[in-house]
Amino acid sequence: MLFRSHQPLFLAAATLLIGMAWMAILPPFEGLDEIAHYSSIRQIADTGTIPLFGHSFIAQEVVVYKEQAPSPYALKPPYEDNGGLTYSAFFSEPERVAYYVARYKEASARTPFKASDTPNWEAQHPPLYYLLMAPVMRATDGWAFVNQIFVLRLFSFLLAFAGLVIGIYGSLRYTKAEGREHAAKVAALYPLAVPTFIPEFARLGNDSLCLFLMGLIWPLILRSAHGEGGRRDGLTLGVLFGLGLLTKAIFLPVFVGFVSFSVLHLWRNRSAEDKRKFCVRTQDMAALAVAPLMAGAWYLYEWSATGAVTGSGEIVVLNQQGGLWANLVPRFTILKLLAGVEQIVSSWSWAGSASLVVPPPAFMLPITMLSLWLAYRYLQAVRRAPLSDTIWLPLWLAAPLLAGLLYHVLIVIARGSGGTPGWYLNILAPVFVFAAVKGWERSQHSAASRWLIRLLIVYASLFLFVVLWLQMALFAGCAGIGADATYVFPGSTLCLEQFPEILRRLDVFAYPTLALVCAAGAALLLVWGLTQKSR
Repeated sequence: MLFRSHQPLFLAAATLLIGMAWMAILPPFEGLDEIAHYSSIRQIADTGTIPLFGHSFIAQEVVVYKEQAPSPYALKPPYEDNGGLTYSAFFSEPERVAYYVARYKEASARTPFKASDTPNWEAQHPPLYYLLMAPVMRATDGWAFVNQIFVLRLFSFLLAFAGLVIGIYGSLRYTKAEGREHAAKVAALYPLAVPTFIPEFARLGNDSLCLFLMGLIWPLILRSAHGEGGRRDGLTLGVLFGLGLLTKAIFLPVFVGFVSFSVLHLWRNRSAEDKRKFCVRTQDMAALAVAPLMAGAWYLYEWSATGAVTGSGEIVVLNQQGGLWANLVPRFTILKLLAGVEQIVSSWSWAGSASLVVPPPAFMLPITMLSLWLAYRYLQAVRRAPLSDTIWLPLWLAAPLLAGLLYHVLIVIARGSGGTPGWYLNILAPVFVFAAVKGWERSQHSAASRWLIRLLIVYASLFLFVVLWLQMALFAGCAGIGADATYVFPGSTLCLEQFPEILRRLDVFAYPTLALVCAAGAALLLVWGLTQKSR
């Protein structure tokens, strides 16, 4: 066995239960961009046609749903002006609630796809995730709508969870044996250190398939970097990267980062390898060309149809308005750039649901501190290693992606609206687990660092359970949203005195009892895992 203790398995199971608890309280379409992702799945499931940017639209059933059901808050003030009903407004009309239960909680979900007049803003994405989810949708079309949404989310989350577990296992194989037990615990606690992992993947969205594929890719990358790869590893990596590129364009910078590292690594080690081994590794590198061959047609289509390789609607609009530079120059300021970077960092820590209601910044600061401290310790560990050393791999893969997010910050400034989500970085969760373990190992040299990490992990654990309740109160219409996009409560008890009523309300479009059971199970597993000593 890779490690003797069962603690990491129980900690990983806690993540699974917390994810299920989140799904069990999340109203339909309250997940980030779920409206668009659901419409893409429904379009393929019912029509067999691929969503294409500029030619695909939100499903009409979603438009009808928004007329009858509560919707996420607006993204800017006034937040209550969301084009539909807020949760408090919805529950103030008993007739509407009764109709919702009959239509969406009890009746069949089958509503054939019909395009609305609203463009599908996520249709620029490659279709692999939607093709994979379409059979699940067809298989559950006889179920009630609320049940179908839950199953679709669960399937999506299990993909992401499997990718995380596979990636962690791959990372631990290259951890020192004497510290592997502790490293396994640190790795399993990653979703707590970065709690936005839960809402990022416990929803409908192609990021889940991205993480699954990254979980398969990462162990092969480590094998290759350690010179353990077989003849087929290069081809396998090429195929997996090709599937990634057919899932989301976010794999483009990651692929570029890996190829760049591989070229440098191969060149730096050429004198240490015999001629035959060098030729084999060169052939493995050449096999990576399978990735652009698999996905090239899609990106060529996007470029020819939209003028942007990724098909990004934001870039298309900017091109129509004169281009990035012409729009950026009159709007750019250093303060706006810093605000965009801060948004990446804060949303990397926590973003919540589509309503984007968050706790006060002071409550999120320790979460951000935990990530930044481990990142700082990791950078201390790599600074003396050559760039071609395996320990640099997380930076080689993440740096191009971070550069892409910074480029998006410039796009946002040029457009004068929007934001740059940092939660996309969680697609590289297996890679960051590797970096976090290295940062944790570096922290063991200082008692103060060890205690700081422990305290921050305990805080992060409590944070997830507290915010789970805050979201429950929000979705039940007890809590509201303030001018600074933070939670607002009618009293000082955080709506705890309305606990039975909140459960009753959530039962209309969610599964609050299941959420409580899963949360309680997760809490027990976390307490046990964090307090038991490794063997």
